[in-house]
Amino acid sequence: MSRESIRDRVAKLFKKRTGVVYQNWIQALAVTLKQKKKIICVYSSEDCKVDKDGGPYEVELK
Repeated sequence: MSRESIRDRVAKLFKKRTGVVYQNWIQALAVTLKQKKKIICVYSSEDCKVDKDGGPYEVELK
């Protein structure tokens, strides 16, 4: 039975948590921070769901 290295364990858990293949700690931090951002779509009414570019209005919460 082989021992799992710390990096292998981190990579496996990161993939399970995020669905992204672990590359390095910088990439992991970027993915984590991106997932923590909350973006919601704001509609003024049912018939007004697009902005001037044709997409929904998006608001980023901090």
